[in-house]
Amino acid sequence: MLILYEGAAPEARESAELVRVVERETGVDLLGVPVTAFPTVEATEPQAQFLVTRLEREHRLAPDAPQRTTTYTAEAAAGRRVVTVVWAVERNPWVRTAIPSRLAKADPRLVRRPGWARLASEPVLAFVAAATDGATRRFPDVHVVVSLLPEVGTRRIRGLLPGGYLRWVDGVLRATGAHADETDVAHCLVCTDGRRRRVHLAYLAGESASWPRELLTREEKRGLAKLA
Repeated sequence: MLILYEGAAPEARESAELVRVVERETGVDLLGVPVTAFPTVEATEPQAQFLVTRLEREHRLAPDAPQRTTTYTAEAAAGRRVVTVVWAVERNPWVRTAIPSRLAKADPRLVRRPGWARLASEPVLAFVAAATDGATRRFPDVHVVVSLLPEVGTRRIRGLLPGGYLRWVDGVLRATGAHADETDVAHCLVCTDGRRRRVHLAYLAGESASWPRELLTREEKRGLAKLA
């Protein structure tokens, strides 16, 4: 989200208020969206569109940024402001239906947890749909980590996970700073080979966990059975 401003730079409190204005206008939760302020002699919507075009030309925004831009004009105590939101390109928009479908097969131990329910919310679905490999974001009640793989078949996926899924995902979560002892953690494994697509989901909540059993080796399944 870009803020084009005249006069004094917006303070953190004012930026937060502008974010709330956009959330109210769009109905979209902008939690975790970066906010950058740009000074200008005259804050107008045409100037904001010009700024977006310039940033795209400088490769600071993804291609077709002007077509993904919405602008709002706001009058603030410190001067005129134009808020520009450049919506992210969704690499995998199909997860918006795939994730709720996976959640419908809920583990009874987890279905009542606020973090589990939040996985079907617009902010989480938008984040996963646009995520790159290794992307991570902490939402209220759940820390979401996304991995992307170029395979769909379970055997081929297992071949990309050295040491098995459990050891591999432990390394992924450690690298992203997600700790299940602090908050619930969800790992979304988004798989597509260009023709087929599938999402696998792991969810850790304290001493309880739900794993994508279809990706586990026999040894991993036996180890989990012993722990249970």
